[in-house]
Amino acid sequence: MRYIGSKRNLIAEIEGMVNDKCLSNNVKNNDVVFLDLFAGTGVVAQSFKSKFSIVTNDNMYFSYVLARGETILNEVPNFDSLELDIGCDVLDYLNKLGCSTRAGFVANNYSQFGSDRMYFTEENAIKIDHIRSQIEDWREKYLSDDAYYYLLACLLQAVPFVSNISGVYGAYLKKWDKRAFLDLTLKHPAIINNNKLNQAFNLDANELVRNQKADICYIDPPYNGRQYTSNYHLLDTIAYADNPNIKGITGMREYSASEKSIYCSKVKVHDEFERLIADIQAQHIIISYSSDGIMSEEAIIDVLKKYCDPETVHLKKIPYRKYKSKIVCSDSAVNEYMFYAQKPEFARAEVLTKKKNSCYLATSETDEKHVIYPTATKIKDSNTLLASPLNYIGGKFKLLPQMLSHFPDDIDELIDVFAGGLNVGINVGCKKLIVNDINHFVVDLLKTLGDMPIDELLAALESYIDRYELSKTNREGFLRLRSDYNKNPNPIALYALICYSFNYQIRFNGNLEYNNPFGKDRSSFSEKLRRKLILFNQRLSQIDVDYFNLPFEELIETLVVSKKALFYCDPPYLISTGSYNDGNRGFKNWTPEQEDKLHTTLDKINSLGYRFILSNVTEHKGSKNQQLIEWAKKYNVVPLNFNYNNSSYNTKQGITKEVIITNF
Repeated sequence: MRYIGSKRNLIAEIEGMVNDKCLSNNVKNNDVVFLDLFAGTGVVAQSFKSKFSIVTNDNMYFSYVLARGETILNEVPNFDSLELDIGCDVLDYLNKLGCSTRAGFVANNYSQFGSDRMYFTEENAIKIDHIRSQIEDWREKYLSDDAYYYLLACLLQAVPFVSNISGVYGAYLKKWDKRAFLDLTLKHPAIINNNKLNQAFNLDANELVRNQKADICYIDPPYNGRQYTSNYHLLDTIAYADNPNIKGITGMREYSASEKSIYCSKVKVHDEFERLIADIQAQHIIISYSSDGIMSEEAIIDVLKKYCDPETVHLKKIPYRKYKSKIVCSDSAVNEYMFYAQKPEFARAEVLTKKKNSCYLATSETDEKHVIYPTATKIKDSNTLLASPLNYIGGKFKLLPQMLSHFPDDIDELIDVFAGGLNVGINVGCKKLIVNDINHFVVDLLKTLGDMPIDELLAALESYIDRYELSKTNREGFLRLRSDYNKNPNPIALYALICYSFNYQIRFNGNLEYNNPFGKDRSSFSEKLRRKLILFNQRLSQIDVDYFNLPFEELIETLVVSKKALFYCDPPYLISTGSYNDGNRGFKNWTPEQEDKLHTTLDKINSLGYRFILSNVTEHKGSKNQQLIEWAKKYNVVPLNFNYNNSSYNTKQGITKEVIITNF
């Protein structure tokens, strides 16, 4: 694929630097994790795939599709069932699709079939629409995720060869180039099997590096002020197949600020680059840049020396006339830069292995010896804590730094019995997380936010936001979505509603209808909330998680766990109020009887030799939970230094005594 800034001609130079600077440091090829942070079309990642475990990233969706459907695969996906029905090779079938009546968005907007634009001939534009539609039609019945992205990647790789452009989609040629008259033809790519689990991401680079470790991080950011979104918008539109609003002579789709690269901003790029280098969790850093770029050689070196070992910082200059790169310029003084630096404080990254999803139910000490869990990670300080993207009444995020010091280090299974927004469960170091809540809407939402690939999750969420024109001021759009959701509930629509509702609350009436009012001038799917969602999704995707929707007493009777399990309970508080405890609202209300039943259940857990931690309040606005105080005398009561004062539910100042109660 033709791509501005492709490093195809620099591969030998990059490989030379990797061999000289990285692999000479007692690192074996089969152990190396290589992160291509601004992957583009993936030529650099592909060149190292035979040697290393590959992680790719790019903020453009079409680039993610190429990586997901080609770079990270180790074999051609299985199309046996589909090919049995169509009677031939899947690409042969797609290539033979004629110019049917299925002219769609591409033909109507990017060819002279339905517009004045000349990106494609009418025949090829209609064929693109037909193939893209056919892939989508096959998806549910025939295609695995690998197969789906493989076919999309084949289509995207074929499109540039019939595009009437000079190299990018920022404009089309006013006269037809002869390549435009070629017949659109999909081809099977060469898939390299490195016998490793490779990964692809579609995230902001600065967000990814905070959570992704690697041995070698290759960085090839934009050099100048021209956004890649404007150059490759049409490939994104084909990849998404979302029929977006388009504008201007070129028919460019609209991109949000978060989808545009800060590395193209002269004002913001230096701070963004410094944050990137500061946050990178890799021992070896290689950066491609240009002497004609926004940042100067000196500025880049200063940042590398600030956050890396200054003695390891190295710059190699390669004349532009020898290696054509991103900057189209005839000035022979322009150089391609390759920087190297080392962050020796970072230990080797673990080679990626497939997550184990087995549900272990130990019935004896002998059984426990045969269990192999992923390594648990203890959360040590507030800088590593993740805030849930759900605002749940009684959420414990602000209390976590105090609470986690009282959690044991050797937790095999953490059972979050009243999960709510999952602020505790997501932050406790454990080998298996069991998530439960009585509210099935919450459980379905948590499972969706954790299981759905982040690019698909964000695309689905933003589709609702766009369709209903949700904003801080559009009350009508919010009410229309709320009405539609209550007729046909689904987790993504619910989350969109929560993002624009009053105080971001999860609230249902007695008919199980979402009834939280509009959050005028306050609530929205902000950049901060978007980041919380991405990090939340990443953390859950890395943990072995099971989800349950059971009353607490049924859950505890159902589970069989090892002796290193920990039951964490954060029930509704008997002497406080919140949307979960101010009326039945279709779910079980919390009463003194429920409180007593929970105490009895925890006593049983204790008698069986299991550990528990209970969060609660002993005093709130002059009221004391005497029932709790008396029961807790036989256990350990740990006071927490925090005073809840949620203005939405508390109208008078008063003391709240938060505690955790443990049996160990």
